[in-house]
Order: sequence, then structure tokens, then C-alpha cells
Amino acid sequence: MNRSFWLVARREIVERARSKAFLIGNLVVILIVVGIVVAQAMASGNEGPLRVGIVGVEAGELAAAADPVATSIGVVLQTETLPDRATAEAALRDGRVDVALVDGETVLSEGMLSRADEALFSAAAQRLALTKALDEAGISPGDQDEVLSPPPPRVETLTDDESGSAGFLVALVAATVLYGMLILYVQWVAQGVVEEKTSRVVEVLLATVRPSELLVGKVVGIGLLGLAQIAVTIAAGVIALQITGSLQVPAEGWTAIALVVAWFVPGYALYGMLSAVAGALVNRTEDLQVTTTPMVMLLVVGFFVAQFAAMDPLSPLARIGGFVPFWAPLVQPLRAAAGAIPAWEIVVSLVITLATIALLVPLAARLYAGGALRVDRRIGLREAWRTAADRRW
Repeated sequence: MNRSFWLVARREIVERARSKAFLIGNLVVILIVVGIVVAQAMASGNEGPLRVGIVGVEAGELAAAADPVATSIGVVLQTETLPDRATAEAALRDGRVDVALVDGETVLSEGMLSRADEALFSAAAQRLALTKALDEAGISPGDQDEVLSPPPPRVETLTDDESGSAGFLVALVAATVLYGMLILYVQWVAQGVVEEKTSRVVEVLLATVRPSELLVGKVVGIGLLGLAQIAVTIAAGVIALQITGSLQVPAEGWTAIALVVAWFVPGYALYGMLSAVAGALVNRTEDLQVTTTPMVMLLVVGFFVAQFAAMDPLSPLARIGGFVPFWAPLVQPLRAAAGAIPAWEIVVSLVITLATIALLVPLAARLYAGGALRVDRRIGLREAWRTAADRRW
């Protein structure tokens, strides 16, 4: 590709980046991502301690017995001594305490007591009763700790299935998000082609630029802008995670994200060229649905194959789907994140996908050029092919 290719790509980037729709859409996506991170941090990290009012000595003993139980489940108890039940009820109504223990036998609550809190104080009552029984039996405090706080059981799995690993879950979420972005970006390509046809700009461009250069430049330009949007969105999410203190993405999670983004590039190249052809066949934006439906259906089927591969990455459908160039960008990152794909399958799948792109460029360029020159009506693939053949480039 020569200088004309890069001029076309630069034109696409500049025109799209200046549009209000792109800027507003990008801002909305960033706000949504940051909002999700902040909301999750508020829901999981700002619950605060469980405020417990204590009425009587026996209630204090029950609260003391509840403290180690609460610690084991990640709950912090904040106790406050109250003189009588009436004061405890007033503190509940005022929101000063969440629950109140009265004489070690009653738990007061303003509304329905949650099952977690009910289980907490039930376990505390059992612990307190067991402690008194051990005291009466003459068991030393050290031996009591061994009885009351046994080590947790060791958990072993019967299979080596890694589908629930953090990296795989991150890959599944990232693949789903980028599936939606794929649809968005290829729609940009198709709409841009139709806009150029209706304004007759494409005729001027094809008079000076080869169809393959114009096609690839357009696809690459929008693709680079899309990757920049992805990078900005990821950066905004990471910054929000760091500010909220909930940055818990493991190393395998970042590897999974890199796999999904890397496979997104050839996937976008394939669908972007098909989308340009789909846009060249119509002369109105309203007709795009007719020509883009087969391409979108191909992408949707690939997404469902990827979902099936997520449930069973070793299934025959997942293996076959990994070698289909139009499905591989969605399937292979999930299989790789699950550790269910050997290195040779990744290499072969990537080679097939890149070879398909190389084969598709001249074919798509001819159909694109033939269709772009017909601005009076919607045409078919055969007519677009003949129209391009009748003209020298």
C-alpha cells in the first residue's frame, strides 16, 4: 500500500473523531463503565460495620461470642452499651444501631432481621453455650480455641476444569463486550460507504485511488479509531478501579483481555470488508438492513458458537468453530483462556484467518468499487462484479 492508503485511513479517523455522535457515544460508554465500577465498589466495599446495641451483661457475653463468628465471615461488629430495652428500641428507630441484644435472649430489629444476621447470632448463641459447657468441664482456654475454631476443610475438585477461573471469566466478559463493538464498528463502515455514495464523494475518490486502497484504508482507519476507543474505555475502567480501591483483576485476566483484543483485529478486518461491500450495494441508509443482515447473522452465529465453547471448550463444535475464520476471533480467546487449546491450533487458526483476509481484499475491493459507482438504485453482487469489470482502474 502506498501513500494514498494512509491518506484514506487518516481521513476516516479525522472525520469520525470530529463528529459529535462519536464524541458523545464515547463519553457515554466511559461514563457507563465508570458507573458500573463505582456502583460495584459501593455495593461491595461500603456496607459498613454491623452496629449492635447491648442491654445487660448476658447480652454483652453473646456479643463477645458473636465477634469471632462475624470475623470469620468478614463482618465487623460495632457495639454500644444501652441502659434498658426502651433505650434500645429508641436507638433502633433513630437508626443509631442496626440490631439490639437484650439480656442475651432477644434480638431486636427495626424491620425483618436478615437471614445472615439471624444465622450470625444463632451461631454466637451456640458458641456461648458450648463455651460455658467447656468451662464447667474444666477445659483450658487454649483447648477451647481448638474445639471452637477448627481449621476449615480442604476443598478438592474431581476434575481439572478451569472454566470458572478468573482469566476465563474476564475473557468471557471481554468477548461479549467486543462482540457488541464489532457490530458497532462494521455498521460505521457500511454507513460511511452509503454516505459517500449519496454525496458522490466516492466517484472522486475512485478517480484517484485504487479500490483496494480505498477499501482497506477505510476499514483500517475506522478500526484504528475503534481500538483507540477501546483503549480509552479500558483505561477509564482501570483508573476507576484504582480510585475505588477494587482493582482485583489477576494477571491471567489481563492476559485474557490481550487475547480478546488481539483476535478482535482480524475479526474486524473480515467483517469490516464485508460491511463495506454491503454498504456499496445500496443507495440509501434505510436499505442497509437488507444487505447487512447476512453478515450480522454470520457474526451472531459465531457469538453463539463462542457461548457454547465457553460451556464446553473441548467439544467438537468449539474445535471446528475455532478454525472457521469468521468465528475464530470470538471462539479462540475463550478456549485459550480456559486452557483448552494447544498452541498449534492457535497458529493454524490465525493463519487460516489471515489467509482469508488476504483472499477477501481483492474480491471485496472489486465488489465495493462496482457497487459504489451505482448511485441510482440497490444492486446485487453479480451486477456489482460486472460493473467493476467494465472499468479500468
